[in-house]
Amino acid sequence: MKRFLTFILSCSFAFLSLSQEALAAAPLNGIAAVVNGSVITKADVNNEVIAQRQSLIRNFGNNPTLLKEKVEQLRREALDALINRELILGAFEGLGGEIKPEFVENQINEIIRKSYDNNREKFIADLSRAGLSLKEFRALQMKKLIAQYMRGQQGQKVDLPTYQEIMAYYQKHLEDFKDDDLIKLRTLSISKFSGGASTSIEDQKNLAQDLHGQLLRGANFAKLAVAHSSDSAATKGGDRGWVTRSDISKEMANVAFKVKSGGISEIIETSGTFTILWVEARKGGTVSSLEEVRDTIENRVKAAKGIEIEKKWLDRLRRNAVIKEFK
Repeated sequence: MKRFLTFILSCSFAFLSLSQEALAAAPLNGIAAVVNGSVITKADVNNEVIAQRQSLIRNFGNNPTLLKEKVEQLRREALDALINRELILGAFEGLGGEIKPEFVENQINEIIRKSYDNNREKFIADLSRAGLSLKEFRALQMKKLIAQYMRGQQGQKVDLPTYQEIMAYYQKHLEDFKDDDLIKLRTLSISKFSGGASTSIEDQKNLAQDLHGQLLRGANFAKLAVAHSSDSAATKGGDRGWVTRSDISKEMANVAFKVKSGGISEIIETSGTFTILWVEARKGGTVSSLEEVRDTIENRVKAAKGIEIEKKWLDRLRRNAVIKEFK
């Protein structure tokens, strides 16, 4: 007799609306892979990557070669995930597992409630635009629920981290548990656009280079900042006090936190200024004690163990499976 596996869902799957235009952007006909006789189509792969693909187009659309590489990598990862899911479904069936239909229906109703404000017609319309019937979507949700359940079963096999494992992780990742470093910073900024009709950007660059040379030879930073700087700290001799990385711009932080205590930076050129930094002093961040971060470390070690257990499980399923991929 089949064993019925029931469980309470603690999270919901967000439904992603798909457009016909997006679906048409990739070849849908044909088989991507066959796993123990179960077919994964190219349409299945495409449906998994649509949202991420659109994001890649926005970010890398001006670089067709890189975009193609990113999309191919995305499809490869999606196909691997679908193969893993078919293997998990097969393992579930091998256990005689079965999920009651009402769990799936409850899941769909939850999606409609949360993502469609209980508007079932709008939900069905989105399915139609995606080329999916309610029956097909129900089958897809069934697969997701089974995969979630089976992965959860593997997660239960994770042993609690030992004190030695927690200590080893702490010592290896001390930087993760350290407060931000602090630097006492002064800035001198020369605007590229001085407002003078006869002053060019090149003139301003030359001025910045001249001031930089003076500072390297020991000139008084505060006096030069008061006399020449255009930034908000100019009247205070460029003094910005003690700052962390997050207190200043990324461009400035990337340079400032590499400068030794008492050192003058290179000239930083941005869209509007040439800026010189003086790091007067430095303070290292304080490392949290093991007891303060023990719960965080325990969760991280457990998660890493879970990933390793699942990987070994999936590797074992793959070794015992017949998998054929198609171009």
